[in-house]
Amino acid sequence: MDHSYVFSRQRGVLDRIGSVFADDSNSLQQLYQVAEVKLAAAAQQSGVADRAEQNTRATLEGMLHSLGYTTVIVNFTGPATPPK
Repeated sequence: MDHSYVFSRQRGVLDRIGSVFADDSNSLQQLYQVAEVKLAAAAQQSGVADRAEQNTRATLEGMLHSLGYTTVIVNFTGPATPPK
């Protein structure tokens, strides 16, 4: 999240006029951070993360076996903690 940004945002006329009087970039950043935490929790609870690991493992093993490798070991680690 610390390394992401909004590239483009469509805004209506009233929103553009309102931005002249107030800067909402900080509140948007907070919204994105809360959303990131909630999305990660939902993915973990629903099993999406586990299925993604299984699918990734199967894809890598299949691809590397087809290239002639007989032993393929796939290890997953947690996300790196960005420096603050």
